[in-house]
Amino acid sequence: MKRVNKYIYGYKLQSNYGQGWETECFEYTLKEARQQLRTYRENSPYPVRIVGAREPNPEHPENH
Repeated sequence: MKRVNKYIYGYKLQSNYGQGWETECFEYTLKEARQQLRTYRENSPYPVRIVGAREPNPEHPENH
């Protein structure tokens, strides 16, 4: 039986529109997060950052 983690670990891309940091998307790898960061910085005048994050894994029995 394969063990299923309770959380999925990755990176959140966040923007600050003047009201605090809001999550735009969740990426599983730092490479993907950096690509999204580059795209957001080219197209948005607002500050953007990457933060490490975890989200509940929908496959875990406790998260149903």
